[in-house]
Amino acid sequence: MVKARSAERFDIVIVGGGSAGCVLASRLSEDGKRSVLLIEAGKAYSPGQEPRSLTDPGFRTAFNEANFWPNLSHRREVPGDENPHLHQPRLLGGGSMVNGMHAQRGLPRDYDTWSDLGIDGWSWDEVLPFFRKLENDHDFTGQDHGKLGPIDIKRIPEGRWSPLSVAFRDTLLAKGAKQFEDLNTYFGDGVGPVPLNTDFANRASALSYLDESARARPNLVVLSETRVTRLQFDGRRVTGVEVESDSGIRSVEAGETIVSAGAIHSPVLLLRSGIGPAEDLSAAGIDIKADRPGVGQNLSNHSMFSMSAMVAPSGRASDTKGPPCSVVYRFSSGVDGCPQTDMILNLWERLPSPHVNDPLGKRLADFMFLLNQPYSTGQVTLNPQSPDGLPEVNFNLLSDRRDMDRFVVAYRMAAELAVAPAIREKLIAAMFLKASDSMSVYLDDKASARFVARLGATLLSGPRALSRWLMLRAGPPAEAPRPQEEIEDTIRQNIIAGGHPMGTCRLGATDDKEAVVDSQCKVIGVEGLRVVDASILPRPVTAGTNLPVIMAAEKCASEMNG
Repeated sequence: MVKARSAERFDIVIVGGGSAGCVLASRLSEDGKRSVLLIEAGKAYSPGQEPRSLTDPGFRTAFNEANFWPNLSHRREVPGDENPHLHQPRLLGGGSMVNGMHAQRGLPRDYDTWSDLGIDGWSWDEVLPFFRKLENDHDFTGQDHGKLGPIDIKRIPEGRWSPLSVAFRDTLLAKGAKQFEDLNTYFGDGVGPVPLNTDFANRASALSYLDESARARPNLVVLSETRVTRLQFDGRRVTGVEVESDSGIRSVEAGETIVSAGAIHSPVLLLRSGIGPAEDLSAAGIDIKADRPGVGQNLSNHSMFSMSAMVAPSGRASDTKGPPCSVVYRFSSGVDGCPQTDMILNLWERLPSPHVNDPLGKRLADFMFLLNQPYSTGQVTLNPQSPDGLPEVNFNLLSDRRDMDRFVVAYRMAAELAVAPAIREKLIAAMFLKASDSMSVYLDDKASARFVARLGATLLSGPRALSRWLMLRAGPPAEAPRPQEEIEDTIRQNIIAGGHPMGTCRLGATDDKEAVVDSQCKVIGVEGLRVVDASILPRPVTAGTNLPVIMAAEKCASEMNG
């Protein structure tokens, strides 16, 4: 088929140009006899024409609201919750364009235990070849790593760490932590450099799969700023999609359709199309195509809780360019009922911000704890008053007591680190920062934000005692002893839903009523439809979701290509 936007039938239609969608579009269009359409709701840039904020490895792109779905909110189910904005990316490349670039695979147990759910072909040994296939690891060779993949992976050498990062590592080693060099082949507790999807000059996003040569293929069409509203059916078979753009609404026929819209929007598209809990669909007036109770359920996320700090001149990074996190600590909470290696602590040696030169950001650090193995789950549902409107997203954070107990462990660990001698001498103050209007202004990519950065840096350039006094106005000191009730209240007020939603169209056996897709990512109960993205992950992975999602797309494409 010749490349033309007037063509309204394709062999494969991919809904969503995030990490999975980019991989699938690239790999499946390698067969020149197969026509492929990739549909993305957000903006797409031509290769080499992306704004520098998108390719910059300094994490600047995460603060531009134009890169995210507008007006999408979520509930955390904690006291005082005001349904904060849910930052879900909406641009070609998806989460790989806005994330922290932590390129982690997870642990073998993450995948080996999936067989308990009747999932075949996803054990660690079976997914490892696809992790190798996606990467070009600049630091390690051997059978566990790849050198020919599109995704550059590097670790910041110790010589480029800030003095605070070095003190952080040394403090943990003195406390008995094990040191590792490669987080992707060492699977226990320990401290060491984090693998990053970057070559240090540029972010290595999923757009690496859609380079100039891939985009030039006559059998691949990328359609941006176009929203898929529904799947279309002939009986039980999906025959294409209904799309909406500035030019109106039209239909596109497909030999096979792959939904890769992410853990929030993929279940929404299935629900609107009649795939989901029959009772809920009937109540919303939607014709039932397949009764799949698990659609939109099992929503999980790596929730986060932070201790912030003002860094003394002796502890600061030399500049504000490049990735802001060099070193991480993976550890076990010790909470009853939780596995080993269930948490991770990222040290952001400077505050990520949208500013290239940020005099305030280099004065601030963030000790960010993540639940690597959360137990609380929520759901994504249609709005019963407006099924075609924005969905309702409820992460239900801290609904499982084990998650709160582990953040209490994190709180106490943060307080201990704040007073550890090697770290304390690199800090002026450590506190649990409260959200404020001025912080929101500072994190905007505008002239007013840069003024706030300069003003804040000026105010914090005075005597150490004055700087500490000013910082502690923004939140309680971390080292101050506090009763359990106050600690838990601080956690509830400051917990954040991470950028790793997953599980809402999970893998499972065909006779598993809660499963949505089978081991080949085919939607159970219909034909001609697959889902491939973070929504299929049946249980949380002990890592950020980006590399596992790219792996899953590589695996699915390989099977489809035969």
